Amino acid sequence: MEQELIQQAIDESWSLIQRRQTAPAVELLSGLITQMPPRGPQYEVACSHLSYAYRQMGKVKKAISSLRHAIRSSPRNARYRLHLALLHREDQDAVRAMVEARKAANLDPALLEAHELLAELLLEQGFLETAVRETSSILKRSPRNLRAMDILGTALLYQGNLGRALETVERMILVCPGDPAHHFKRAVLLQQKGNSSEAMKVYLQVLDMHPGGEIRGRSVEAIEALDDVQTRQILVLATEDGLFHAKLMQDAEMAVEERGYRLSPNGLAALEQYYLPDLPNYDGFGLSFTIH
Repeated sequence: MEQELIQQAIDESWSLIQRRQTAPAVELLSGLITQMPPRGPQYEVACSHLSYAYRQMGKVKKAISSLRHAIRSSPRNARYRLHLALLHREDQDAVRAMVEARKAANLDPALLEAHELLAELLLEQGFLETAVRETSSILKRSPRNLRAMDILGTALLYQGNLGRALETVERMILVCPGDPAHHFKRAVLLQQKGNSSEAMKVYLQVLDMHPGGEIRGRSVEAIEALDDVQTRQILVLATEDGLFHAKLMQDAEMAVEERGYRLSPNGLAALEQYYLPDLPNYDGFGLSFTIH
């Protein structure tokens, strides 16, 4: 079969794949590959296209097999290795995925996608130190790489290194200040470090950014939980400290902030309900109550 006709068939197959006409693309490529010698650029591309088509159909194992044919023809092609790693990951085979991602990274050190994928896989498999080293290496070459920062921050969090994890998230915010997900992560880390007041401030800022979906829902849940924890602590403190209780009666917001607390507007309104003059068992110096 002449190279020109082969190229026309390859181009047609890609056009079919782009239009999501996957079945005829697979039929065309399968027939074409059987008529070609198992080597050379056109053979590689045809096998690569067939792999893509199978992946589009959800036939991941066939996609892997097709791509391996391309790799046998061109074993030093880093992008083939990267795509094979992605397929193995999709096939729930983390070990093979890591092997291929590392091969891709070694074959082409400038291919950051391979290093990023390797770091993600290392993190997922619990190789935290190696993930930290890999992402630190990426960030030396690409200081504004958000994907690498995210992986690094998560690895540091899992290691219990909250300080460095917070520093990493704050770097992410500097690079992309408009993403509420980064601010939410900062709030979570602040809360884990015990800085509830600043965490509440950041959670409320996240809501002010009007995020949708999961980030909004998780922020609302975090605010409500943090309100509940702080309110319980404040009420206990009020029974033990008459001066604090008196300040709560005068200006609840200022009183709680003086003690290092910060409540949401809803949390503050709920707290103030406990300090009405006719509250049962109020004796002027403390409170007797049951927290439900």
